Amino acid sequence: MENWDKNTLLEEISNKVKEIRNNLNLKPINFEIVDIEISYGNESYKNNNKTLFLKIYTLTRSDKSAIIGPGGWVVGKLRESLKNKFKKNLIIIVEDYVDKLILEEKRENAISILKGIGLKKGQEVLYLLQCSYDLSVLDILKDYFKVFALSLDIGSVILPPKNKELIETYVYENDVPHKFISPVKLNKKDILIGLAGYPCDVICNKMDKYILKEGINRNINYIINNHIPEKIKKDESTNIYFVNFLKLFPLKKNSLRREYLNCPLMIQSYKRNKNVKIKLIKEIVSETYNGLMEPTEGSEKIMDIVKKI
Repeated sequence: MENWDKNTLLEEISNKVKEIRNNLNLKPINFEIVDIEISYGNESYKNNNKTLFLKIYTLTRSDKSAIIGPGGWVVGKLRESLKNKFKKNLIIIVEDYVDKLILEEKRENAISILKGIGLKKGQEVLYLLQCSYDLSVLDILKDYFKVFALSLDIGSVILPPKNKELIETYVYENDVPHKFISPVKLNKKDILIGLAGYPCDVICNKMDKYILKEGINRNINYIINNHIPEKIKKDESTNIYFVNFLKLFPLKKNSLRREYLNCPLMIQSYKRNKNVKIKLIKEIVSETYNGLMEPTEGSEKIMDIVKKI
């Protein structure tokens, strides 16, 4: 990482924001930046160019709005003025410091819950690596647990070739033990059932018995599946726990830096099914309300769903 002094950089950012707002003829506003953090994202599997994340923490939400500016113009121009300083692909994230403290408190509670079911750092877990944010969450899990990853290869509508390639590349480059399993192959009738409902519930979560079997065979007592509706559920016959890490452990969605693995069946399902579309929108609203997603990000995702008719 480049040598940089936090106080000097903080002052530079504050002055640049004021200058940019003035150039855009925006109203002068007093704002306070309480902290900044710099971290690197992961290397792209296509090249060696790392992304540099600059997080700016403000005292209040109004301070945050002042730095972002209408339509994101201020933070966009701030990025342009700073990107040559770091000579990296720069992404700027502005957050309310109080939100950060609330998230930290929720994380401590999540860690306490995991300890309560006997899951501690360094233990072995079985992880369903399938779609959505699964690659990003694996980035976190592999630093805390001994992960064996599993993917359901039951049809291209569930695991398209692009996703399969991304998964294969990731586990190879990160030396994560992994296995594709094909307990069933979806036929036309199965696909129509998936399209008529919520695919996670009507298809993928019915594969839990096969995932459980892998856990038993590998003597692993904790299975992380980010697509089950519960935070935690226990299989009473085996005492194996299923954990939805994304529901239990609060993560800002804009901090999840790996490729998003789209599910073709889910996309087609909410295009056709109003109830699925409503359920997805409710989930986004809930995540935004709980501080896991920024309002602008949530609005963009909702509009993307609404437009896909």
